[in-house]
Amino acid sequence: MNSDFRQYRLKLDYAESSIKIQDSYLRKFFAWLIQNQKTIETINNQDLILYLSNERKKNNKPTGIYQCLQTVKIYLDYEIERGTIKVNPAKRIKLHDKEEKALFPPIDKETLDKIYKEFTEQQARTNKAKRVHQRDIILLGLLIFQGLDSGNLKRLTVKDINLAEGTIYIASNRQSSARTLKLESAQILSIHHYITSTQTDRTKENYLFVNRKLEESVSRCIRKLKENYPELQSPGHIRQSVIINWLKSHPIRQVQYMAGHKKVRSTERYRAEDVNDLLQQVTKFHPLQ
Repeated sequence: MNSDFRQYRLKLDYAESSIKIQDSYLRKFFAWLIQNQKTIETINNQDLILYLSNERKKNNKPTGIYQCLQTVKIYLDYEIERGTIKVNPAKRIKLHDKEEKALFPPIDKETLDKIYKEFTEQQARTNKAKRVHQRDIILLGLLIFQGLDSGNLKRLTVKDINLAEGTIYIASNRQSSARTLKLESAQILSIHHYITSTQTDRTKENYLFVNRKLEESVSRCIRKLKENYPELQSPGHIRQSVIINWLKSHPIRQVQYMAGHKKVRSTERYRAEDVNDLLQQVTKFHPLQ
């Protein structure tokens, strides 16, 4: 895939992992265009419906078809920006069978607090390992206490941290709204120490985390935690659990703000009755061992 299109997506805050998945969908799409003697300049709404129908016949799941359509939309928007085409025909297509993302059984607040406490008490032997562990403590804290995801973590800058007031600002992006959240007292000292000790390593962007391969760092951290907590599935599982726990003690509109959801219906799916329905999907399609 050309580098200009990659840069276009990075500016839209797509993660490297998402870009790789999109590229795989686009390779299939481009192959279909060539096979059917179609071009980006001439493709229309009916052509795209035919392509999606062809993908359905391959027994692709509704989620895969939806992601395929979204990827084509992004690419055609890019071609509009380049001036290759004037209209994006993919935007006229609406899918009605997109699968809801299933939720894993939530982890209660007490267990999340215990996971964080035990992780902070681990000892690292070398100086390098100590620096990595110091960073990972902050990453884990922001997952557990503020419910951030990897994209939020990657975009954080030092200016987003207000240690005097004990708050953190999460900027808006294409998927979520901006919000300011309270830091737990246990987080403030570790963040202050990390900012101070890594000051000389920062670039002009002044990102909070010096290492830009944060998705790998977060995944590695989760793998270590799974050794003692096998029920922990992923960073997204932590975020889901945090939102569900918030809903037990806060009004839904407040949780919508805290979670950065642009629409309240995104928050509503985490309510107890909706979670039970989604957990049935997990049991049916993704049984936990």
